Amino acid sequence: ILTEAAEEARGMYSEKSVRINLGQLIEPHYVRGTSLLSRLFVNLFTNSIKHDPGQEVVIDVLIENTVEEGQPCWIVRVIDHGKGIPDEEKERVFERFHRLDTSVSGTGLGLYVARFIAKSCGGKLWAEDTVQGDHTKGTTMVVQLPKADKRQGAGSREAAPL
Repeated sequence: ILTEAAEEARGMYSEKSVRINLGQLIEPHYVRGTSLLSRLFVNLFTNSIKHDPGQEVVIDVLIENTVEEGQPCWIVRVIDHGKGIPDEEKERVFERFHRLDTSVSGTGLGLYVARFIAKSCGGKLWAEDTVQGDHTKGTTMVVQLPKADKRQGAGSREAAPL
């Protein structure tokens, strides 16, 4: 899912030099999810790309193992080094049609949709500073998704490899 989403996002911004580091993805990390998970990550990657004022964009993706409320989860961090999001806007950017920077193209639906997909898969999505306490150094979008065994399926939520 992450590899496909990275390729799609890079293709949408061919005028920029984009490097999305997925280094630790040697083995799949399975999550409970739907086919829409790819759209969640495409939205996060394209937001990072279009809100980075530079021509060279670097996005790092880190995956961590955790347990939340007794549920084994994967935490996926999409780390950029763009303009960042002020603290007072970190929750508002997930509202439908909310646009932080109107000089950048968009509808204000990307992060709203990304959070909706995360929730529909039993997960969460939130924003943090890339450099704690300094929002101007970039944003880290944090996606928490429930783990799944690769053979597992749960109704409309099937096991999907990150």
